[in-house]
Amino acid sequence: MGAVEDAKWKTPTEEARPLLYFLMTQQVSDSLPILLRTRTDRAAMVGAARAALHDVDSGVPLLSAFTLKEHMDCTLNGERARGS
Repeated sequence: MGAVEDAKWKTPTEEARPLLYFLMTQQVSDSLPILLRTRTDRAAMVGAARAALHDVDSGVPLLSAFTLKEHMDCTLNGERARGS
């Protein structure tokens, strides 16, 4: 477990607040984000990531894949719409 004095969790414009971090083994969740850094394009990486995940546990699907830019664009769309 860890604690930080102030963090923004969902959007860059939200008010910073204290935040606790827990080990994944202490969380009850039906999903787990996996971040990959690659120099290849996403399409080339998704197949390899899906195969590697299948090798570890064939019952765990890869539900979605997107780039950091796509993630940030989606996160910031609401802020842009509000004119923040």
